[in-house]
Amino acid sequence: MKKLISLLFLGFFLAFPTVTNAAWWQPKTWFNNWTFTPKIDVKTQELNNRINELEKTLKNTSVAPVAESLTASQVDNSAAIKAQTKVTSKAKDSDALVVKQTVDELARAASIKTEEDRLIELKALKDAETVKKQAQREQDVINAKIADKQKKLDAINLQIANLNAKYAKDSAAVKSAPGISTIEQRNAELNDIYSKYTDIYNALMAEYQQIKYSN
Repeated sequence: MKKLISLLFLGFFLAFPTVTNAAWWQPKTWFNNWTFTPKIDVKTQELNNRINELEKTLKNTSVAPVAESLTASQVDNSAAIKAQTKVTSKAKDSDALVVKQTVDELARAASIKTEEDRLIELKALKDAETVKKQAQREQDVINAKIADKQKKLDAINLQIANLNAKYAKDSAAVKSAPGISTIEQRNAELNDIYSKYTDIYNALMAEYQQIKYSN
């Protein structure tokens, strides 16, 4: 082992002058071209540059459409909101109209019902008035008949009273007549007068009863 090391050391020592004179033995220039960034191929660099340019172009051209799209979306959303608000407002107006129509219909029905009740009440009042007037007319007829009957009865009573007065007068005249000399003749005259007045009185009483109990 020691021999091997000695031989290697000897060989290195003998070869050192030749190496120092060699053109490639320049340790100072060994690290001139060294870099810690990876070496990029020219074509690869151009391709990357082209990709970057395309990305910038794409960004510049896509910003406006995106903004326009966003604006359009916002406009669409605003239009949708307005449309929804309009639909909601129309729905509310429609509901309010339905409620108003229902209330108006109920009020109209109530008014019709009230009018019908009023007409029924008026008809009942008219019927009652008609019945009252009819009853009054009938009562007036009855009263007129009663008054007429009473008038006729009063006339007969007056005739009877006059007959009685005439009978009393005639009887007194017979009793005081100077031409009658006997009692029998006077009684005969009185009976004759009584008979005549009795017939007249009975006729008047019959008429009186007929009028009194007639319808």
